[in-house]
Amino acid sequence: MLLILSYVPVMPLFHERPQSTQLHQLLSWLGWQLLLETELGQRDVGIRAPGGYGYGLRDAPELQQAILDVGIRWVSTQFSWGTQGEDQVWIDTIPEEQPYYYPTGLLEMPYAGHQDRSFFDVDMGDSPRPVDEWIAYLKGCVDIAYEKNLFLCLTTHPSTSFKHDPKARYLDELFAYCRERSDIRLCTYREMFAWIDADKSSLR
Repeated sequence: MLLILSYVPVMPLFHERPQSTQLHQLLSWLGWQLLLETELGQRDVGIRAPGGYGYGLRDAPELQQAILDVGIRWVSTQFSWGTQGEDQVWIDTIPEEQPYYYPTGLLEMPYAGHQDRSFFDVDMGDSPRPVDEWIAYLKGCVDIAYEKNLFLCLTTHPSTSFKHDPKARYLDELFAYCRERSDIRLCTYREMFAWIDADKSSLR
């Protein structure tokens, strides 16, 4: 089964490579969590690091534990920084960017392939790429994930995607492309975590 992840904004925790000195930021995160629970009646169990890190949180076990201690069960922090080349090079990284558990029990759900920001804005200057190329790239991501029965955690940002595609045509075309295959499941990170947590054998 293949899961396509719609972007769900989560509270950023770090703005640079994580260090143990940043653990105090968890206190402000916990306060934010309590506010969400009070006002919206639900408590988040996931967090994303802005930009991502090449090795996720592998070299920060104390940070993993601190995150778990405030009720966070999954993170999305790993991103293939340093990947260079044509779109197919990014697509080919997707089999390596699959969810896994750290030894502490914290679930990592890596970014898969390009973010919209790296596709449109990084080093593009005043010549952003056409939206049609972004759509073709996303379909290529779906193809490899479907062929190899992978999870696909896509990353988009409203401030970037809607700047280049104000009518969100990429979403309509991406979802329509996925629905051509009845065994593709579209879901949020919250749903994906619940599914993996209930059946860890789904991980490779």
